[in-house]
Amino acid sequence: NVTWTLSDDGTLTISGTDMPDYGEVDDRGYWNTFSGLPWNGKKTQIKIIIIKEGVTNIGSSAFYDCPSLTSVTIPNSVTSIGDHAFYGCTNLTSVTIPNSVTSIGSSAFYRTKWYDNQPDGVVYAGKVLYAYKGTMPSNTKIDIKEGTTEIGNSAFFGYANLTSVTIPNSVTSIGGDAFESCYGLKKIFNSSSLSISKGAWDYGKIARYADVVYNNVSVEGDFRICKDAKDNSYICEYLGSDNNITLPKNVYGIADFAFSGCSGFTSVTIGNSVTSIGEKAFYGCSDVKEIYSWNVVPPACGSATFGEMNTLHAKLFVPEGSGDAYKYAPYWREFLNIYEMEYTPVLSAADPITISDSKPSVTKGYYKEKTVTYVREGAAISKENYASFCLPFAVDPADAQFKAVYVPVGLSLYDTEANTLRIGFYQTNDIIPAGTPFLAQLAVDDKVEIKNALPVNYAPNAPAVKTSVVRTFNHSNSAGIMNENNDYAISFSGSYNKVSPANGYTFNTDGSIGASANVVPFRAYFVIGKNASNAKILTSFDIDAETTGIGQLRMTNNELPVYDMNGRRVNEKSLKSGIYIKNGKKYVK
Repeated sequence: NVTWTLSDDGTLTISGTDMPDYGEVDDRGYWNTFSGLPWNGKKTQIKIIIIKEGVTNIGSSAFYDCPSLTSVTIPNSVTSIGDHAFYGCTNLTSVTIPNSVTSIGSSAFYRTKWYDNQPDGVVYAGKVLYAYKGTMPSNTKIDIKEGTTEIGNSAFFGYANLTSVTIPNSVTSIGGDAFESCYGLKKIFNSSSLSISKGAWDYGKIARYADVVYNNVSVEGDFRICKDAKDNSYICEYLGSDNNITLPKNVYGIADFAFSGCSGFTSVTIGNSVTSIGEKAFYGCSDVKEIYSWNVVPPACGSATFGEMNTLHAKLFVPEGSGDAYKYAPYWREFLNIYEMEYTPVLSAADPITISDSKPSVTKGYYKEKTVTYVREGAAISKENYASFCLPFAVDPADAQFKAVYVPVGLSLYDTEANTLRIGFYQTNDIIPAGTPFLAQLAVDDKVEIKNALPVNYAPNAPAVKTSVVRTFNHSNSAGIMNENNDYAISFSGSYNKVSPANGYTFNTDGSIGASANVVPFRAYFVIGKNASNAKILTSFDIDAETTGIGQLRMTNNELPVYDMNGRRVNEKSLKSGIYIKNGKKYVK
């Protein structure tokens, strides 16, 4: 159904409709070109080929071994190019393949300059993935580009280093032997309308070697999401590089090998919708230190789900009351460190967390967020004044409106005056760790707003109301000695929520310390011991220093303590006869 003419300048013009095939594989498995090729005796004269509109296909071996051919123009009416069609056209450098072409046969352009000049890797001819060219690196994963309509015959034939391939929904056909002898092919991600199953011989034995075939695949964020016949979503591959991974909501499972071999991430959060985790889903994820599983019922696992993971040291966090269930569940019981989480998960917090005096904690929820903002409410604080802080996240002073920051570095005693306790401060621009009390001199008026730009992880089992004691030292009236269990106990503490401590003292805006019946959240404060009802707390400022700050805190008692000859403190009101020490001097009772 085609006619042809060959001009004196070597231009072959072909018109008509259907072009027949001129070659096939013989009984021995070798390619055989028929002797009945119309222009067979003139192949050495052909330099340019022009195929006229209306021709629908280029037959197999049609232009096999035309050594003088340099260019070919293919019209939009052509939909297929047969096997070996231009094989051996060693001087063919220019090929225009229209988007109408949806099936290109095997070896159609082998041994042509056009093919040889293509860079190594996947070679596309129009909308067809024609072949893979060159040496394939080990553990190669290929995402076929969207818009590709066909994977050509023998496109990846014999490439054993191919381990996974993603087929877009634009692909409508896969050529024969497209993935034949791809012995390392483990995963096929198929979002096209083609139905591919493990072990299938359809579409050129595509899944003959694949361990897993995923159909109905889409990409959501850093995850490939697959759907089963009931339209249930599950994770089939992770594409990101975060250290902490939180699975999307409303996925019911994690597929076989989904995270297998992934390294780098240290924690993963699995929502309460997940009911199953596939075979070797987390195999070889040796860097994982924490897993948070929010399903009260342990999700069913496949073989070696957590294989080669350090389950002896990694921590598994589970919902409150589910510890025993996970402890005895298959594969979950491999974890030796299982902890119950107090709160119901809230995994949908997309916005940064803001805490304030009226919202001092994140209760009944578990958040993994990148930023936390603290807003101080209530009376305005003028610049140059002081405010105390104790926050449940690390603070970069550059994120706040601070002129100077003072962090306690310890407590020291000196005996220029009896029963005096001195706390030293230093100015710093370093990161202030979470739970550390500090004073700050403000650089702006009105409310204080601190935006934390550091990674933050709200521990899911952190109590909602808790005082975080940073350090506690006790005075024994001996310079440089700090003991426990004496009458005068002072704790420099921070609060995550409202507390009303007895004998609570807070920092005032002028730097002095005053009594407070109600210590509000996120302030630093002092708690005085049980026998300190007569104590006085004083503050002083070192105005000679380069930057003004708290220089000294004192606690004095009107009644001097009494010690026995062994240095033990005793109650003066119930002394027996003997020798005692008071105010550094011996006396006899």
